Amino acid sequence: MGTRELSEEDAICNDIIRYGKGILTSDIFRKTASQPHHVQSTVMEHTMNVCIIAVKLYRERMRRGEQLNEKDLVQAALCHDLGMVGRDEKYKNVIDTWLGHPKESARIAKEIVPDLSPNAEKMIRSHMWPLSNPAPPSEEGRILCLADKYASMADWQYRIMKGLTQEDVAEYLGILLPLRHNLPWIIPPGPLIWFSQLRPRQKGDKPGRKPPPARRETILSQA
Repeated sequence: MGTRELSEEDAICNDIIRYGKGILTSDIFRKTASQPHHVQSTVMEHTMNVCIIAVKLYRERMRRGEQLNEKDLVQAALCHDLGMVGRDEKYKNVIDTWLGHPKESARIAKEIVPDLSPNAEKMIRSHMWPLSNPAPPSEEGRILCLADKYASMADWQYRIMKGLTQEDVAEYLGILLPLRHNLPWIIPPGPLIWFSQLRPRQKGDKPGRKPPPARRETILSQA
């Protein structure tokens, strides 16, 4: 009887568990489940989405004949926001959090992944680019940056559909404008105009839908 060929999603889950099991089962990673992130999410939910997106991008690049390091990508993706745990005690404000958590995440990653490669460490340190320096050190690093921004935008989309306050809009534009300056091909001017005209949620508005879990529960249950 032949072996059943894995689906794309099953293969992604298996790869993340293969390279990231030690991270997924660590005490610090478990704490990410209770650390709020992007208001409507947690660090764990966001991290799992980033990792799944990153591996999907990796597999697409491999289909094109490129040679990339999946182990580095998975480990860096799972560790990139570990420094967010306890953020209110560690950082003074939002800017301090943006600038400080990549270094803290890299420090924690080296503690729980003894064989963390120099490339993976640099990827973690640079994942906030272009909001902060340094730039990604490798193609894997650029994939991580893109996956992180995509997942973050999904978190924000949920907030947008639920209805944002003026403070939300100001914070969002603070994220988009630097991206527009550094990566004009990612964000055309239309969304910036639209976001600037958002209003707070009104009575009777339909609630937004949260982005789908994208098999993150499967990975966590099998790790």
